[in-house]
This record gives sequence, structure tokens and C-alpha cells, in this order.
Amino acid sequence: SPLVLRPKSTSEVSSILRYCHDNFIGVVPQGGNTGLCGAATPFHDEIILSLEDMKTIHNLDMHSGILTCDAGCILHNLHEYANQYGYLLPLDIGSKGSCQIGGNVSTNAGGQYFFRFGGLHGTVMGLEVVLPDGRVMHLNMEIEEDEDGTIQQSSTHRKDNTGYDLKHLFIGAEGSLGMVTKVAIACPALPVSKNATLLVCDSYKNILKVLQTAKEELGEILSAMELMDYNTLHLVQKYGCGSNDSGSRLLQDMLQSDPSTQQSECSRPLFLLVETQGSNSDHDTSKMDSFLTRLYDCNLISNGFLAQDTKQMMEMWSIRESCNPSVARAGCVYKFDVSIPIEDYMDVAWEVERKLLAFMEPS
Repeated sequence: SPLVLRPKSTSEVSSILRYCHDNFIGVVPQGGNTGLCGAATPFHDEIILSLEDMKTIHNLDMHSGILTCDAGCILHNLHEYANQYGYLLPLDIGSKGSCQIGGNVSTNAGGQYFFRFGGLHGTVMGLEVVLPDGRVMHLNMEIEEDEDGTIQQSSTHRKDNTGYDLKHLFIGAEGSLGMVTKVAIACPALPVSKNATLLVCDSYKNILKVLQTAKEELGEILSAMELMDYNTLHLVQKYGCGSNDSGSRLLQDMLQSDPSTQQSECSRPLFLLVETQGSNSDHDTSKMDSFLTRLYDCNLISNGFLAQDTKQMMEMWSIRESCNPSVARAGCVYKFDVSIPIEDYMDVAWEVERKLLAFMEPS
């Protein structure tokens, strides 16, 4: 692209889009540029419209927990802001250090807490969007601004059942219907206690049983479940993207079994990261202990590692968040954001692997 524009306010975004609309100039919206599917990449001579300079956090309603901010705010900064007031941002992904909340909303990002809090269609309470012709829409968001664009007052309601809920059209639209310029997102209370465990399973059938057991035993405190396969963790161990010495030792313990002796990819060990969040440490720890005991008694896991403190929990998440950069470092990676019925997930993954291996073999 020959031109990148970085507006600092909604009025500037509106003026740019109105001009481009009237003059038939293509526009590609960009957030933090962390997406892996190419949605923010221009094809020809389109103008890139970046919101990186729109990064003001306007307010956090201490009663409703609704945080209102500009679309260019870095996700990690929103986490820190919410945490200092006793709230938790309900979206957490590996690229949070550079991705922007507007891009998260526009791509309907899921993240590691999708199981607990649901998707952005449930947590986003209001949006400000600018349509392609420059018109500004406030969707369940009331804003009063002065002449220089500074917000004097804003309000968003958790419940508003009047008329059409149009904000859902823009969540996941990737900027095709308009640009998100402000976001209001509902934040739950910051959890008092956390527990995490890394489990090793001999089959995907057992993984599914572990998932069901987690729902039954952990119930309301279950916050995240992340599946990793042997090949991916082997690449994390090899390239060490983001993992420290302690994390490397944990990886070594997890990867003790060598799949080269196995008959097929279906026999390779699989790894599941399970996290809980709650409000009572003794209660939550007891539930986690009961969960692990049941898994061992039913022979659903071959090994397990329970985090003893926050540092070990961070090491476990570091391993998970190192998966994508480690795989990317190993070679060329194509990403496709697809949804597969959970019972068919590994069958599809193994079939793709077999097809790729057959394609790579010399004829």
C-alpha cells in the first residue's frame, strides 16, 4: 500500500472514510496486525487505515464492570487497567501484548477464556462504529463529546431490549461493514484464586472423557481447557519460543514418552491444560484435588502436573502461548480459522497430517 493513515479520533476516521467513499478509494482497516489469516493485508493500492493512535481508556464503571475504550487500545494494557480496579478483562490471547481490542472485536477473537465467559457477542455491551460513507453509529453506547473529541460522559447498559441489536453485525465482520472505533466490554470480578494443571492422555478418547469429568467435578470454577499435541510441543521444546528454563524442564517431563515407537499418530500422547478461577482458595483447591483423583482412579491420564504457585501457572501458560511462534519458526505456516465438531477434531487433524505428508513425499 502506498499510504498509511493513523487518525487520532472518531471524527478523523469519519472524514477519511467519507472522502474515500466519495472518491472510490479502497480502504483496509488494521489493528495490531497480529491476525494470522491475512484479513488486514491489502491486495493492491488500498489505503491502510490504522487505529494505533486511538488508544484512550475512557472509563470503567465500578458498578456494572463495563469498560469503555478506543479501538486501538492494546489488549494487555486493558488487562492491567481492569486488574488495578479489581476486574478481569474476559478476553485473553497469546498476542495480547500487541493486538488491539478493535481488531479482536472485528475478528470475533475467542481466546483462552472462551469456555468460561463465552465469545465477544456475549461480553461486548456496546460499540461505536463508522460506516463506509463516514456516518457514525452508537450501538448501545451513549457518548457526549466536546469539540476536540474528548469524551465528557459515556454510558452503556448491560440490558437494552429496545429495537435491533445491531452491534452483533460488526463483531466478526473484519471491517467489511464499517470500522469499530470504540468498545464497551463487560468485565467480571478479578478471581481470588487460580489453579492450573497439565495433563497427559494416551488417546483423544480419553481427552473427551477428561473434558466431561472437568465439567462435572470443577463446574462453576472451570475457566480454560487447552489441547496440545506431541508434535507441537516437540517444536516448542526445540525452538523454545517464549519458554524459560523452568518451562523447558516441565516440557521435558511431559515429553518423556517417545511416539516414534508408536504404531500411528493416533497413539501419540496428547496434552491438556486445565485452569480454574474462583473466589475461595480452599474450596477451589479441594475441587481440583477431587478432579485429579478421579482422573487417576479411572485411568484417564498417564501423567499430570499441578502448578504449586503463580510462577508455575505462568510457566504452563508460557508453553501454551509458545505453540504458534514455535511452529511458525519451524517453517511456513498456513492458518485457517475453522470450527469442527469436538468429537471429530483429532480425526480431521490426523487426516490433514496424512495428506500433507503424502503431498511432500517424492513421486
